[in-house]
Amino acid sequence: MSDNGKSKKTKRHHKKHHTVMPYIVTPIIYVLIAMIVIVPASIGLMNTAVNLVHRAQKTFTMDYCDVQVEDVEFVPGDTEAGQVKLPEIKAYQQYGIIECDVAGLKTDVYYGLNRLNLRRGAAGSSQFALPGQGGTVNVAGYNTTAFKSLKYVKKGDEITFTTGYGVYRYQVYSVIKSSSYKSIDVEDGESLILSCDYPDGPYSNQRGEKLYVCCRLVSGPAVEEAAE
Repeated sequence: MSDNGKSKKTKRHHKKHHTVMPYIVTPIIYVLIAMIVIVPASIGLMNTAVNLVHRAQKTFTMDYCDVQVEDVEFVPGDTEAGQVKLPEIKAYQQYGIIECDVAGLKTDVYYGLNRLNLRRGAAGSSQFALPGQGGTVNVAGYNTTAFKSLKYVKKGDEITFTTGYGVYRYQVYSVIKSSSYKSIDVEDGESLILSCDYPDGPYSNQRGEKLYVCCRLVSGPAVEEAAE
């Protein structure tokens, strides 16, 4: 074969090579741009939107079909030992404040695990015990508002739960991420379980995984049940 023939074949090969490459390189460039710029920007915008919605919900006026909540002023109790009488706690009423100084966590706690209470702060489940009753106390919150700092709580940290009838101190013995509450190893005696969706961010509740902070009671008064 002549050199001229080889040269034409090489040129055709190079031409095909240069024709195919743009179809490979261009999509890769777009994918890289999306990963570096578009995706982080979208996540940031969604986080901002979630926070704006939660703040806006607190300012909305009540509609005729909304639950009408009686605004009861919360007065913190100061009893730290002994025995106290358990006062009547109504649905939607604030009955406590949860704090963890080292994690920067502080939030009001309302009675009843529902969306209205979660919009205002953390929500204590009425299906579980109250502090001082000797059972499991279950409190949940949104990971973008009330429990935004829950991810910073570590094993060994102290959680203070100030109620209207006494002050309860708990120590964190386990921090786990799980899709099932049944996987939690709840210790005997009084326990406090704090939970929120995990990881934080938009649509985290659809992922089915939660962050559970498990605590054991260190100190606090026992409660005497109110007479029927």
